Amino acid sequence: MDKIIIKGCLNGGRPRDLNPNVPWTPEEVAQEAVRCYEAGASIVHFHARHPDGRVSYDPEWYTGGRVNPGAVRPGAEPHDGAGGRMFRWRR
Repeated sequence: MDKIIIKGCLNGGRPRDLNPNVPWTPEEVAQEAVRCYEAGASIVHFHARHPDGRVSYDPEWYTGGRVNPGAVRPGAEPHDGAGGRMFRWRR
């Protein structure tokens, strides 16, 4: 059987007025990352945000200091991607 990789894209440029479920805080991003994993995703991609939704350039977001889905679901590995941060799980 062929293998596929499913990637969850968590928040991109979507404002909450279009979808109130868009994760912005580190805790929300981590929880959504785990939900994606549990639904079959092997990797998730996200953009750092301030609590009000503005783009954040805080390096802590991208070093794993703020978002840690591994604390919710062990095995998450940080992975740098173009324009955002990713976490992946080995399956």
